[in-house]
Amino acid sequence: MQILDKTYYSNTILEWLLALGIMVGAMLAGKVLYWFFSTVARRLTEKTKTKFDDIVIDLVEEPLVAAFVIFGIWFGLRTLNLPDAARAISGNVLQFLVILMVGWMAVRLIDALFREFLTPLAEKTANDLDDQLLPIARKGSKLIVWSLTVIVGLNNAGYDVGALIAGLGIGGLALAMAAKDTVSNVFGGFTIFSDRPFNLNDRVKVVGYDGVIKEIGVRSTRLQTLEGAR
Repeated sequence: MQILDKTYYSNTILEWLLALGIMVGAMLAGKVLYWFFSTVARRLTEKTKTKFDDIVIDLVEEPLVAAFVIFGIWFGLRTLNLPDAARAISGNVLQFLVILMVGWMAVRLIDALFREFLTPLAEKTANDLDDQLLPIARKGSKLIVWSLTVIVGLNNAGYDVGALIAGLGIGGLALAMAAKDTVSNVFGGFTIFSDRPFNLNDRVKVVGYDGVIKEIGVRSTRLQTLEGAR
């Protein structure tokens, strides 16, 4: 058909349709892959006694599907006759997204380790200190992983990470000056950990709220009221 041979932006209509078909096909295949992991694979792992396979499925389920779709979109774009600048940008974006997928998997692994192993061990001990420190360690480790992931991803994508970090340092100083109350809360959290005026599951009454302590964090402490609200 002659209409499919017409050229728009250095590509024929047929080439545009082919690229679009590859992208749509990758998205549909990603949905099928997600369905497989969320139904078939999970049913199989639930029948086993070990938790290792459950952790692996939870680890790769969503990041693997997202990576499959991203590669499909990238491959569809590569079939087109794009300018060199556009190809370079798409390559950099792909590298950044791939590194984000790796960081996402690492964060999910941390969540699984805390949920399946560390938290049950902490619940078996008589001391409440480990129960209080686990949420902080969990959030802190995830923050470190995400920070390293973004830095490495931007560096591989061709950005000057050194200048960006320097800019963030100046911006962080200004932010800290504007968030003095938050900083005060953080120091107050450390004071609670050192003095330990209350522990988990203690009943307290403060500022008109009467309830049970459910989580003690660095920045805030959460309690559940007698009515069940948090």
